[in-house]
Amino acid sequence: MMKRLLRAWIVIFAILFLAPPLWAAYYSYRDTNGVLHFTDRLDNVPDDLLPRVKFHPDVPSAASPPEPAGKAAPAPSENLNLPPVKTPRDHTIEALKRQRAQLFARYRRLVEERKRLTKMYAAIPHRPRIRSRKRHKVFNKKALDFNQRVAAYENARRAFNSRLPGYGVEPLPAVPRLANRVQR
Repeated sequence: MMKRLLRAWIVIFAILFLAPPLWAAYYSYRDTNGVLHFTDRLDNVPDDLLPRVKFHPDVPSAASPPEPAGKAAPAPSENLNLPPVKTPRDHTIEALKRQRAQLFARYRRLVEERKRLTKMYAAIPHRPRIRSRKRHKVFNKKALDFNQRVAAYENARRAFNSRLPGYGVEPLPAVPRLANRVQR
């Protein structure tokens, strides 16, 4: 009976003192509605709420060895897989890339429209007929509208390309204007 009781106590002490701790570091943050959230992974936190995250270190266990006297405790960010802090330059590069994508989509639409107008011009008969004069007027109006959109794109492109030096973002190409080739 005494041996059983001794074994039971040994098992209880082994479980209590040799088991790994059941606590760990965690994060807390409040969302835009004021609700408090807890998580153990930063990738579960929405990007726009990362500045609000509070780090709560784990409670040191009695079994963990004390830190050496001459060595400072590591900062919490050294132990974690935190996302890198974005600098203002990183934000500028991201904004430039987004703006480039928008302007490049505009460039593609203008190039496609130019191709369509060039085909339209090729289909117009160039003999003086009443029907062809109407087509000439329609083409000239479309070419004028197109050239105005190209001019607006060129202004935006020049302003964008002037901001690029030093950021490693590729400059945008130019769109050639369409001449009002058809005479009345």
